[in-house]
Amino acid sequence: LAPMVDSSGMHVTFASETNKTYQLEWADSLVSPIVWQSVTGAVVGGCGSPMSLCDTNGLGKCQRFYRLRIQ
Repeated sequence: LAPMVDSSGMHVTFASETNKTYQLEWADSLVSPIVWQSVTGAVVGGCGSPMSLCDTNGLGKCQRFYRLRIQ
């Protein structure tokens, strides 16, 4: 995963595989119990090339953790 922040949000770039679905999720804390939430609109089907998903609601947060769920 390659995270990057710019004026539009937090972008996560990753290598994808065909026939897999990728969903970006976030949590404000890694203290148990961890509550992972889906980033709205941040789900794509893999194409075998690098892809990027963006969390536009993550700007201005002092900390936010991300994971990529693969199905």
